Amino acid sequence: MSKLPLSVRVTDTVHRVFVMGLFGITAVGTGSILFNIYANSDFGGMNKNKLKFNREEFDELRSQATDEKQQCISRGAKIAAQISNEELLNSSTHPQHIPPMSQRKIDILQLEPQQILEIRKSTEQEIQHFTQSLQALQTAQSKLQDCVNTIDNMEASEGGDLLVPMTALLYLPGKVAQKDRFMVDIGTGYFVEKDADSARKVYKKKLTKLGEDSKKLKEILVQKNEIMNNLTLVLRKKAMDQQQAAQS
Repeated sequence: MSKLPLSVRVTDTVHRVFVMGLFGITAVGTGSILFNIYANSDFGGMNKNKLKFNREEFDELRSQATDEKQQCISRGAKIAAQISNEELLNSSTHPQHIPPMSQRKIDILQLEPQQILEIRKSTEQEIQHFTQSLQALQTAQSKLQDCVNTIDNMEASEGGDLLVPMTALLYLPGKVAQKDRFMVDIGTGYFVEKDADSARKVYKKKLTKLGEDSKKLKEILVQKNEIMNNLTLVLRKKAMDQQQAAQS
């Protein structure tokens, strides 16, 4: 009997022991686990042509996460170049150290309170955006780490029986055919079969890259928070100066 390859998206736990099923399975994918199932029966009379699953939702989420990561990093670098923490700190605490106009973008002491409020509001929005981007990166890291853990668990598992989710409520019994062979998503919908060590290296490499990006975002967030603090100090100083001028 010819074998029909199907791509099935599997989430959550995969090492549940059930009665021996109908399929031979090779794992694993990115984010969620992808199984390549080779059919050995007629699925209880079900039409094989209907058992096709696409990865549109998964690809869309992955694309959004990648675009957001690239946008937030490039945007953060641009903003950091426009308004440096050093400029704001020097202008708020050491006016005599304000650099020449050709060397700076904003002289915070020359702005009106309303203008400073607008800058602070914009900075606050940037902080919120970078925070959300950092959370998205951390979520992606968690999913990749789940893949590494699944590879480890698959190698250490004694039984090979499991349930394969067809939908959120529909499962089919299955059996792992090879515990040391995995289908790894290398991007743009392409999969490569790798052994456990090679698959583990792929995900750890991605984890390292996401870790570096997260570190950059954290540095930008620290800078943005310092800018917020300096803006607040300048606003308070201007308010006190206005109050003293009104009393004199």
